[in-house]
Amino acid sequence: MNNVCDNLRKLRKINGLTQQQMADILGVTRMMYSIYENKKVASLDKLQEIADFFNVDVDYFFKKNED
Repeated sequence: MNNVCDNLRKLRKINGLTQQQMADILGVTRMMYSIYENKKVASLDKLQEIADFFNVDVDYFFKKNED
């Protein structure tokens, strides 16, 4: 898995949100959100939207996951 997908999943779980809740927040389907976490990196605009929601810098998603 890539760092962006891993870090997106980690941030969602740390904040106690489901994939459906994140999909609703972003205005996408749960299936599309699942793809963001598992296969395809979200667009930079979507990553910025997620970063803004969680009050983190978009660079957070590109950091190596140290877990």
